[in-house]
Amino acid sequence: MLAPQEPYPLTVLDRKYDVVRANEAAMRLLPRFVADPTALASGMNVFKMLFDRRLARDFVVDWHGVARALVSRLH
Repeated sequence: MLAPQEPYPLTVLDRKYDVVRANEAAMRLLPRFVADPTALASGMNVFKMLFDRRLARDFVVDWHGVARALVSRLH
């Protein structure tokens, strides 16, 4: 399922929003949206990436609207 999606990024997430698998396009793209690439050493979690200022938060347009939707999804 991952390889046929190339050159488009595809990730597989578990119920905790951890990235379990990703194709090569995703592995090339995701680190570009991280302010501090060393922060990814502990693994990639979508919510962690979007809420942590060292990661992808600063790249999100309309952060407050997105944050409200993400917190709602967590609940």
